[in-house]
Amino acid sequence: MSRNLSYLVSMLLLLFFSSMVQADELSDLKEKVKGLEEENQMLKSKLNEQGTSIVKEEASQEPEKYEEKSIAGFFGVAPTEKPLIKGGFIDLNYYYDDRQLNVMTVNLLALLTADIQYFSLTDLTAPADSRDSEVFNLSNFYMEHHFRRPIAKDNEWLKPLDWTVQYVDGSFAKDLIRLGTRVRTQDIHGPIGEFVKKIGLWFNVDFHWYESDGEGMEIEPVYGGSYFDGFLIVEGFADIDFAQKNETDDKIVTEHQIGFRIIDNLYYVTEFKYNGFRGDADRWSTAFGLKYTIPFWK
Repeated sequence: MSRNLSYLVSMLLLLFFSSMVQADELSDLKEKVKGLEEENQMLKSKLNEQGTSIVKEEASQEPEKYEEKSIAGFFGVAPTEKPLIKGGFIDLNYYYDDRQLNVMTVNLLALLTADIQYFSLTDLTAPADSRDSEVFNLSNFYMEHHFRRPIAKDNEWLKPLDWTVQYVDGSFAKDLIRLGTRVRTQDIHGPIGEFVKKIGLWFNVDFHWYESDGEGMEIEPVYGGSYFDGFLIVEGFADIDFAQKNETDDKIVTEHQIGFRIIDNLYYVTEFKYNGFRGDADRWSTAFGLKYTIPFWK
């Protein structure tokens, strides 16, 4: 009996001391977890402080100025922002016009600093009804130079509008300057802009309300679009001259082009033309040729 009692007492003491040890281990474990949580919070706080200081330091740093090694830089008139041209393209076109004309057209677009856009168009043509030996004698020319700049690009209602200056010259064209306003319809707030973008076009309208020769005004809608990952392109314009002196009616020159990609930026194009300044029997024509575009976007 005494032996059994002794065994029971031993077991109770063993359980008591085991529970004491387990309680101490559990308490130590809780303390360790609490310490790790405190360290984690401190680490997060330090990381946030360091991140905030880095952002503030980067924001306070002034952009590095571009110093151009050039004659212009020596005289202090070189650009301080690089590059001067932000992007653009050169567009080379050759057509055979069914009025027995050969036409070479070069388009150039350059996006400059201060939100200025420059665009030029140069047409070189052979004389009408040229003999075979003269079809590549591109002695006639016509050119346009456009400078455009947004009126108020941060204003919701005025951001689709640009000031525009145009200079025109040519073998059979007046040497003159036009001033006006351009509307980029795809940037108009609301359903008009959404519709133009939905059909995959950009559509701009120039209103040249001043001409240096003092005659009338001109409206010039221009459009373009690309479809099927660039396989198909469409482009066109219309120059509408109003109230010209010594003219009985308004004059329209319009061209509309459709092109199919051959390879890369090389396209086969067909162009449909109308020139109201020509004789009645020679106003409509169709041209066939090639277009190659060289982009230089930043």
